[in-house]
Amino acid sequence: FVRDHEGIQRLSNKNKYVVQPYLRNPLLVNGRKFDMRIHVVVTSVLPLRAYLHPRAFVRFAATKHSDAKDGGKKSSFLTNISVNNKIIPTDQLTWQFHQFLEYLGDSADTVFGRIVRAIGLMLLTTEKVFQRKYNKRMGEGFKCKNCYQTLGVDVILDENMKPYIIEVNGNPTMDFTADKLNADAITLHKDMTEMLYNFNDVSNSLHEDIANVVNSGRIGDSLDFLDSDMIEYLIMSKKEQQHLKPWYKLYPPTLLNTEEVETWNELIEQLDLSEPRKRFHNILVELNNDRVKKCVSSDVECSLDVQYACRLNPDSSFCKK
Repeated sequence: FVRDHEGIQRLSNKNKYVVQPYLRNPLLVNGRKFDMRIHVVVTSVLPLRAYLHPRAFVRFAATKHSDAKDGGKKSSFLTNISVNNKIIPTDQLTWQFHQFLEYLGDSADTVFGRIVRAIGLMLLTTEKVFQRKYNKRMGEGFKCKNCYQTLGVDVILDENMKPYIIEVNGNPTMDFTADKLNADAITLHKDMTEMLYNFNDVSNSLHEDIANVVNSGRIGDSLDFLDSDMIEYLIMSKKEQQHLKPWYKLYPPTLLNTEEVETWNELIEQLDLSEPRKRFHNILVELNNDRVKKCVSSDVECSLDVQYACRLNPDSSFCKK
């Protein structure tokens, strides 16, 4: 741990470091520190398209919490399974995510909403970074519409249940010693395969969706800015939606209240995205909200993200039949 400026100066200039502030007031469960490994699948980065799977898990420290800066043992403030399973079995170090949500009780939806928003906003900030990386390594105009990436996003909560993203793993482990976690990993891969490998023709239904949004007057009457990449994006997104039931959409987001809309619009402005990209964002949000309305109005069971969004926004017009 680096405790002061002198500690930073002692770091070797020959190496690169990532420095994070230490969270002094983590939320504890039965006196133990914990974090969460959230599994995310990114199916497009330019523009972003990403989904969160509910089969996440919670990792606990092995012993009661004590502050690392006060000389506490590693087993009290580190949540790494590889460290703590030398002290107690992995089954006693982990919860499945639904157990944690049950523990939170009435606060579960609110906390989960904060986590979903934090990860979605974080991923959106990477668009221009990825564009620069791709242009440098792959050449201008690099595309890979059938590529995807599984991420392991580690999240911790403070005592006020505010989420902080600790790190993002590009190759998260899926091989666990706990049977319950292995079963969840198998479910994740099954759901991912069903969502990604879909060869149905969606052009007619997509045309209808876009026409409905245009006719509503919510995005203006001109779609001249849509290019072939944006059309391809909409087609792939529509295909993925056909097997979306077990997933939560991170981006495009489901924004059913003014506060959420303003939060995302503020970030869009800060990122200095192109004007066509900003307009495309508005279309994606409106298409997503119409998806909510269409599902709620039907007798079909809605995907988890729609159910969740309407629990948080029961008065939204999109959530009423």
